[in-house]
Amino acid sequence: MPVDPEQLRRATLASSVGSALEYYDFYIYGLATALIFGPLFFSPLGPSGALIASFATYGVGFAARPFGGLIFGYIGDRFGRKQVLLLTIGLMGTASFSIGLLPTHAQAGMLGAVLLVILRIIQGLGAGAEQAGATTLISEVAPRKRRGFFAALPFVGIQVGTLLGAGTFALMGLAHPEVLTGWLWRVPFLASIILIAIAIYIRLKLKETPVFQELEKHKSVTKNPVGVLWRSSKKNVLIGMGLRMGENGNSTIYSTLLVGFMAAKGGVFEGDKFIGPVGLLIAAGFSAIMVVAFGALSDRIGRVKVYRYGALFQLLFAFPAFYLISLGNVTLVWIVMSIGIALGVQS
Repeated sequence: MPVDPEQLRRATLASSVGSALEYYDFYIYGLATALIFGPLFFSPLGPSGALIASFATYGVGFAARPFGGLIFGYIGDRFGRKQVLLLTIGLMGTASFSIGLLPTHAQAGMLGAVLLVILRIIQGLGAGAEQAGATTLISEVAPRKRRGFFAALPFVGIQVGTLLGAGTFALMGLAHPEVLTGWLWRVPFLASIILIAIAIYIRLKLKETPVFQELEKHKSVTKNPVGVLWRSSKKNVLIGMGLRMGENGNSTIYSTLLVGFMAAKGGVFEGDKFIGPVGLLIAAGFSAIMVVAFGALSDRIGRVKVYRYGALFQLLFAFPAFYLISLGNVTLVWIVMSIGIALGVQS
């Protein structure tokens, strides 16, 4: 099937920009979890308990993501890829904006925490299909011999979103703690509504992918795509789930858990709300370059080899990484975060 250059350009823009804006929302939540949500919503539990409860709400979003993938994957196979991309970004954007309006524990007791969990679930449902939907869109439009390169571009968008989120929190970390926990923490969430509106505008101009158009033309759209997939490709589905667990798990360790570990009471940089976001900012910059490089490399040597050696690198790097972090040297922390995310996760 011939490639339409205009459709490829629009699909690249829509998938990359949309992913950037959606993962801006996702990462500001992760950084807020590590740095400020504990005392805001779970203060009666004490510093350690509040941090654990805060990360529990973060984990709820990941529990919701597989269900989001199933629900919106079904919608995408039945009604088209464009519909999914509009739904996911609208869902996650609404949830993120609403977080900025939540009452804290000091204002409404546990109501704020309950609402935070609900909105986090909604975020997780949207994020569960965004990355897969964007990658599917670009893969079905891109030329066959360069699919690895073009399929990596939505991941560049994710790193741009990380840059926006981490940069915002790095600047906020310079503010007085009372200002930060008083009202400033709400600004990134409320401001996300502007970014989401831009992404929706871009995606409204998208055409449906040629693959789905052909399915509709020949009336080959499957009524039960999830059932067909499970019956015909169960082994590949399980392998894919396992691969994503390892990759996404490591991404979360370096981008969120590590930030919380360093800034927590008794951590190597106790109370510091600046070092972690700056490290993530640096790592995201390198990642935006490396993910494209690894995508292009996969076109040359194959997807399996790139993924396999990336996983092996993550395994070997894990041992020295946390030892280097424990030394309390800021430069080493930033190097570890950059290598772990840009080389380990992106490959």
